[in-house]
Amino acid sequence: MNYFHITYSLDGKTNVSTAGDTTLSGLSYGTHYLTAFPTDKAGNIGILKTVNFTVIDVVPPKVSILSIEKNKKYDSSNLVLNFTINEEYSKTTYVLDNQHNESIVGNLTLTGLSNGEHNVTVYSTDDAGNVGASEIINFTVSVPFPTLPIVAVSVVAVALVVAGLLVYHKKHSGR
Repeated sequence: MNYFHITYSLDGKTNVSTAGDTTLSGLSYGTHYLTAFPTDKAGNIGILKTVNFTVIDVVPPKVSILSIEKNKKYDSSNLVLNFTINEEYSKTTYVLDNQHNESIVGNLTLTGLSNGEHNVTVYSTDDAGNVGASEIINFTVSVPFPTLPIVAVSVVAVALVVAGLLVYHKKHSGR
């Protein structure tokens, strides 16, 4: 029997009529049920069918690092790691320089970075267990050697030499 149209109810809500194929979009994750009432051209209602189905989340979260730029050189050994995640999540970790995962609860500051090349990746696990990762961000730390302490030490050394010469001169000039 060819049906003219089908009326259906999704999760017990208001009936919807359709004359052809229908895509159910925007469904939340979880269990749903669809009850269909096929009707032929004469108005006869066919066999009532209820189908239970579950929509599962198979899409991993999207993680984006905002503050550390790819292939950039930084002149500080402390860098702020800001990132965003596009959905609710249950766990977040990061990996610095291909070491072990470190659990975090949000943005943080990477401290004490040595001069040289580094990389960082942020991972997020959503409530369904899907794991998403940011791209690997490669960056370089190049902290210049401090010049102010060397200048200060030089000034102090010169001052001590001058003071010593003045004391020496005063002791030896009084004879």
